[in-house]
Amino acid sequence: MNLFSTYLHHVNNKELSDSLKGHCDQILSEVQPHKDYPIGRTSYFDNTLRKKYQETFLPFTDFVYEQTLEYLKVLDVKQNEINISLVDWWVSDMQKHGSHDSHTHTPGSVISGNFYIDIDPGSSQINFYDADADHNILADLPFNSYNCYNSSIWNVPPKEGLLLMWPANLRHGVETNMTNKRIAISFNVNVTKKWNTQ
Repeated sequence: MNLFSTYLHHVNNKELSDSLKGHCDQILSEVQPHKDYPIGRTSYFDNTLRKKYQETFLPFTDFVYEQTLEYLKVLDVKQNEINISLVDWWVSDMQKHGSHDSHTHTPGSVISGNFYIDIDPGSSQINFYDADADHNILADLPFNSYNCYNSSIWNVPPKEGLLLMWPANLRHGVETNMTNKRIAISFNVNVTKKWNTQ
């Protein structure tokens, strides 16, 4: 019997990722270097770029909204009683020797995700960490294989056109990348309960 589970939503849309490659390259060409992202480029620190390219990225934001509904179906959320809003999105290119320490995307969001746009073969996978990973009393036991009952970390390799969505408070990170290109769009979605004003 499963007592608690974390759902990782995944779906592929290579056609959309292909159509966005040139637009992501354009945004990244306008990004200024930032001390907090020294090995690569990211529009995370410049909200004006998201506003500037809002219309161009409508197919992406529509796709995220559509997939948020699919995600919430799995959680059996009453969809007529919620509001969904895309809080933010940003384009990043993690270059060779770049990495991303484990982190979460809260507060202000309920669901976070990545959409992989342009990925060199062998690019670093994204790691997801169990909330109790640092205190897992089973971690040192010798397992025949890993499964949802004994794993503290799950690794997912990036692939062009792959969309991943997860709870925004799920810790995740990327180990040192050894390829020249790893472009993805990251995003946060807020889901709130509608208030009955009657």
